[in-house]
Amino acid sequence: MKLSQNPGLKNCLNNYLLKGSFLLWKCLHFVCFYDMLTCEVNVMKTIIKEKKDLDAIVETLKNDGVVAFPTETVFGLGVIYNSDKAIDRLIKAKNRDMSKRFTLMLDSKNKIEDYAIVSLRERKIIEAFMPGDLTIILNSKDNKQTIGIRIPDDDFVCLLISKCQIPLYVTSANISHQPSALNDKEALAQLDGRIDMIVKGECKMNQASTVVDLTG
Repeated sequence: MKLSQNPGLKNCLNNYLLKGSFLLWKCLHFVCFYDMLTCEVNVMKTIIKEKKDLDAIVETLKNDGVVAFPTETVFGLGVIYNSDKAIDRLIKAKNRDMSKRFTLMLDSKNKIEDYAIVSLRERKIIEAFMPGDLTIILNSKDNKQTIGIRIPDDDFVCLLISKCQIPLYVTSANISHQPSALNDKEALAQLDGRIDMIVKGECKMNQASTVVDLTG
C-alpha cells in the first residue's frame, strides 16, 4: 500500500520522523555546547616559576602573557603596557570593569617624565617617597587623561621590568572584588587556568600601595 493512499498513516509517520529529527537536533546542540564549555575551561594551563627563571618570565610577558608575581606590597598581576591583546587578557583574567585603568609600573623614577607631566612640586614628592609603596596620579604626557605610576621598592620586580625593556601595567593579583593575593598559593587559588604564569614568592608588607592624586 502506498502512503499517498492512506493520509492517516502518512501523517503518523511524518510526525514520528519530525520528532526524531528534533531529538537528534537537540542532542547535537548539547554536544556542541558541552564542547564549547570544556574548551573554555581547559583553554590555559597556569605555569609556576621561580624568580630565578627570569628569562622565561620575560618571554611570557613579551608574548602578551599575563603573569602574577610578588611585590613588596601585594601580589601583582602584570602585562606589557603597549599590547592591546595583553591588556584585554588581563581584564578578562580579573573579570575587571573595562573603564578602570591600570597602574604603570616603572623600574626607575628617572623614567616618570617619559610618560607624565611632572611639576617642581611633584618632582619633590617623587624624590622624597619613591621608590616605595606609593602610587601617584599624574597628568599623562600623551593625552588629557591621567595616569597612575609606581616605582616598586623590590629588586626582582625592577629587574623584571628592566629585562622586559618596557613598562608593565600592574594590578593586584585577584579576581575583581576578591581579596588581593599575598603569596603564590593565594594567587593560584584564584587565578589558576585564567593566567599564563605565577612566580613563586610572598609579599613583605601585605597591603596595597597608597594612592595620591597630584593632578589637583
